[in-house]
Amino acid sequence: MHLNKKIKGGLAFIIVLIALRVALPYIVLHFSNKTLKENIEGYTGNIEDVDIALYRGAYRIKNLKIEAVDNGVMEPFLEIPAIDLSVQWKAIFNGAFTGEVVLEQPKVVFAFSSSGTAVQTGEEVDWVTVIQDFMPITINRFAVEGGTAVLENAWEEPKVDLTVENVEFELLNIRNVESKGAELPSPFTASANFPGYGGTFTGTGGANLLKTVPDFNYDARLENFQLVKANEIMKFYSGLDFEKGTISVFSELAMADGKFKGYVKPILKDVKIFALNEGDRNIGQFFGELFSEGLKELLENHAKDQLASRVPIEGTVEAPETGVWTAILSVLRNAYINAFRPKIDETVEYDDALNPDGEEDKPGLLKRIFSGKDKDKDKKDKDVDNPADTTKKEGLLKRIF
Repeated sequence: MHLNKKIKGGLAFIIVLIALRVALPYIVLHFSNKTLKENIEGYTGNIEDVDIALYRGAYRIKNLKIEAVDNGVMEPFLEIPAIDLSVQWKAIFNGAFTGEVVLEQPKVVFAFSSSGTAVQTGEEVDWVTVIQDFMPITINRFAVEGGTAVLENAWEEPKVDLTVENVEFELLNIRNVESKGAELPSPFTASANFPGYGGTFTGTGGANLLKTVPDFNYDARLENFQLVKANEIMKFYSGLDFEKGTISVFSELAMADGKFKGYVKPILKDVKIFALNEGDRNIGQFFGELFSEGLKELLENHAKDQLASRVPIEGTVEAPETGVWTAILSVLRNAYINAFRPKIDETVEYDDALNPDGEEDKPGLLKRIFSGKDKDKDKKDKDVDNPADTTKKEGLLKRIF
């Protein structure tokens, strides 16, 4: 009889465990949907299903959808077919109980109107807190796989939108589990492309996210974005459009203790704005494009067929500064002295943000801009760095038409 009681007790315990295992997905689903509906001001959401994988300390959220409330946008703000949340077993061996979150094929829609009366950006919500509500332990790895971001004008005609696809992002060691004394212990990578526009984006860097104001260092590049494909956007904002050409943008930026230093270098290649026989434009657009084409011809490096600038960015979080005059003068340097290289300059390091003033004895502004000397490691690249040939220019009107 005594043995039977033990067997019955064991069986009862097993049955309770099985019942809890069966009920757990429904408990998590109920909690998650309650969080989405009640804890995100201005938004509501829903999850279709939850799978539990106890053997690896994980669960998967299926078909999450979040919509803005009363903003007139028919499309959801965020859709994610699957989110994987799991214990990071590697970190446990380093003495930390942390987790990782992977968003699989998320799609986010940023909608706006030119008047600014209606928007859908999500900037008013602390999404980090929302994610932490779903992950009861500290997150040490965050990743996005195959994401899509849409920027669209949802209220007016003509409809203007821009889609970014194949978004890949990974941020590691967020909680500094494997610091080993590194100043920027959390490496990150990002990439994406623009279907129909021909452009690709890549970026790498490191960060220290444990500080109140995080430190970081990154380099990023957007290459070969087709300007003609963006004509609807250009017409909407400026009234101008392009006949041909590409734009690439290169940037480096470092920030330490709230101080930052870096640059943005846009390069336009093989650009044409004005065509004599272009239809569907008014007289204002005609002369606007003609003037823009003339200005482009004046400031273009014709040996490289590029218009470029290098805009320095530095200062503090409270008082950012942009070197406007340096940027303007750098356009002239690109046109008449040395063409900028279509690459990352590799001139900004994390230490530059720690000591943004740099050397004590800097040459004057004009000397630094027009000296033709770069800090780039490839100073001897003669093919890329040849000065513009300004001795055999054709007449302005002939080149325009």
